[in-house]
Amino acid sequence: MIRRPLGPVDILVNNAALEANSAFADFAPERIEELVRVDLIAPMLLTRALLPRLLARGSGHIVNIASIAGKSATAYNVSYAAAKAGLISFSLSLRAELHKTGVSASVICPGFISDAGMYAAKVALTGRPTPKLAGESSPARVAASVVKAVVHDRAELIVSPGPFRSLLAINQFFPDFMGFMARVSGVTDVFEAVIAAEKRAASLPPSPSQETQAGRVHGP
Repeated sequence: MIRRPLGPVDILVNNAALEANSAFADFAPERIEELVRVDLIAPMLLTRALLPRLLARGSGHIVNIASIAGKSATAYNVSYAAAKAGLISFSLSLRAELHKTGVSASVICPGFISDAGMYAAKVALTGRPTPKLAGESSPARVAASVVKAVVHDRAELIVSPGPFRSLLAINQFFPDFMGFMARVSGVTDVFEAVIAAEKRAASLPPSPSQETQAGRVHGP
């Protein structure tokens, strides 16, 4: 139905994602499954649904939005990091399979994103600044990377003002390195602060406005 007014799909950008900070031992099994379905399985199924048409036309591009979390050790974000690591591998493996078909695939790996999205909500919740080593990027820079990946057919782009590319290269030889850097730079502290803030918020009684909204939803 969508293809009739808009024509065929030329570019698919898989961007939807869920993230939840928690100690993995406290993460409910159903939440693990939900996160993996949204962050990994959904992009794979959407790609599978469109790919035969792209291959039949001999053109098209698939861009998956992953995360630096999928390339390094990320405490208190285990399920998200695992799903994003899978998305990176899916993207690069698919790209290799699509060689010389006219269709291609790329993956974008953002770090902390300012102004909007999941990380901006964490900053608002905790009031903690972004660790200097990690830095922040804007949503506009992520969007520009998507365009660059399609126009120049780039396999992978890391979106971060920090020295992550060099650090990730070191991590290939010393797999504990990024976990260590996350601890000393304060990145792990950010996720611990999010968990603590969410626990505090959950223990507070609902405000009058929240009670009114609940009554509107659940009341007669």
